[in-house]
Amino acid sequence: MTASARALLLAGAATLGACYEFQAPIDATPTRNVDPALMGSWRCLPMSAGPEERAATVVIGLARERVYSIRFEAPGDEPGRYEAYASQVKGRTVLNVRDMSAKADDEKPWAFARYSMLRPNVLHVELADQDALEGVARTPIALRAALERRSADKDLYAEFMVCVRAKASPEAAGDGVAGMSTESDAGWTSLFNGRDLSGWNTWLGIPHASVTGLDLPRDDSGKYTAPVGLDKDPRHVFTVVETDGAPAIRVSGEMFGALTSGDEYDDFHLRAEFKWGEKKWPPREANPRDSGILYYAVGEHGGADNHTWMRSLECQVQEHDVGDLWAVGGTGADVTADVKGEGKDRAFAYRKGAPIADVNASGIARRAIKGADYEKPTGEWNTVEVVCLHGTCVHAVNGKVNLVLAKARQPGPDGTMVPLTKGRLQIQSEGAEVYYRNIAIRKVTAFPEEYEP
Repeated sequence: MTASARALLLAGAATLGACYEFQAPIDATPTRNVDPALMGSWRCLPMSAGPEERAATVVIGLARERVYSIRFEAPGDEPGRYEAYASQVKGRTVLNVRDMSAKADDEKPWAFARYSMLRPNVLHVELADQDALEGVARTPIALRAALERRSADKDLYAEFMVCVRAKASPEAAGDGVAGMSTESDAGWTSLFNGRDLSGWNTWLGIPHASVTGLDLPRDDSGKYTAPVGLDKDPRHVFTVVETDGAPAIRVSGEMFGALTSGDEYDDFHLRAEFKWGEKKWPPREANPRDSGILYYAVGEHGGADNHTWMRSLECQVQEHDVGDLWAVGGTGADVTADVKGEGKDRAFAYRKGAPIADVNASGIARRAIKGADYEKPTGEWNTVEVVCLHGTCVHAVNGKVNLVLAKARQPGPDGTMVPLTKGRLQIQSEGAEVYYRNIAIRKVTAFPEEYEP
C-alpha cells in the first residue's frame, strides 16, 4: 500500500491496489465544517483483513478551522500524519486527504474517500478507485465532473476500512464489530466521545460568594459553607460544545471543581488539547487564566484544597505556566531543580542535571516551575501530555518536555510518605473558561523515545 493510499482517512496494514492518487483536491480551499462524528480515536481494519491481522489506531482531531488532523499508528510502522477536509459531490461528502509527511507542498499527494456511519460508533470507509477514473485529467474541475457524472456507479468507490470508536459510550457498548475491540493495549483510548461526559464525574467545591442561584448554606458574611458536591452542576460548569467546528469540553471556570475520570491509571501516556476562552470569574478575574490536569488522584472527592480536588499531582495548565508541577493534598516528588524565593514564596525551578529537590517536603514548597514555556499564544490550541511509569512522570507541552519528576509519593496511614503510582484523572475548573478536546490515554511499559527522562 502506498503512503497516499494509507492517507485515505483511515489506514491499516492491508494492501489496496487501486486507489486514486491526485495532485490537487476537489475544492481548492475548505468550505464545509468538520463532522463531529469523526472526531476521536478509532481502531481500524481493512475490509479484507484476515483473522490474525492487527488493527491500526487512528486519532482524528482538528488541525485548524474546517480541516481535520489525522494521526495514524499501525503495528510495526512509523506514525503517519495527514490532513483532510470535506467537499460535497452530488449530496455526498467526499474527503480530500493529504499526506503531510513530505516537506515540499508539491510532493504531498491527495487522495479521496467517502464514509458512512454504520452504527453510532462504527465507521465504514470507501476509496475512489483508480480504474474507475482512468483517463480523467488530474485537475480539480475534471475530477469533480467525473465524480458527479459517475456518482451512481457502484464501481466508483472500493471497499476499504471498517473502524470502531476506541472507547464507546456505555449506551453504545453493543455497537461493536466482531473481531475488533473498542480498546487496545497497544493504542490510544479516547476519553471523550464528542457527545457527552460519559466516563466522567463532576465535582464542585465551595462556591465563591459571587455565585448566585444556589441552594447552599451561607455564613453571616455571605460566604458559602458547603460544597456543591458530586455529579451536581447547577451552573453548567462542565458542558460539551462545538468550537472551531468540532466538539470540545467547555469548562466555564465559574466554580472551582473538577471533571474526574471514572477509571484509575498507573503506567500511562495521557494526551489532551486545550484552548483558553474569554471568561474569568472571581476571585481570579485579575489573575492569569488557570486550570490543570491532576493525575494519580486518590482519596475522596474534595478531599484536598478547601473541598475542591482529590489528593494528586498536578500538571499545571495556566497561562504561560503550563507544565509546572503542583503537589496537591500532601503529595510529593523529587525534581532536579534550583531553589527560587524564600519562605512562603519559595519554589523550585526544574533544570535537568540540577540537585534533587524534595517538592512539598513538610509543605515548604508545593510547586516546581517548568523548565521552559512552550505554550502558544492565548486563543490557540495547545497539546499537553503527561507520561508516567512507576512513579516517574514527564510533562510535555506541544511536543517538548519541560518538567520531569520522580518518586511520586503521598502520606501513608502512619504519616510517612509511601509511593503514589496509580489514581484517577481530574481536569480542573479554576476561575477561567477553557476548552479541552482530543483527550486520549494509552498504557505504556516504557517512555516514548522523545520523552525519555
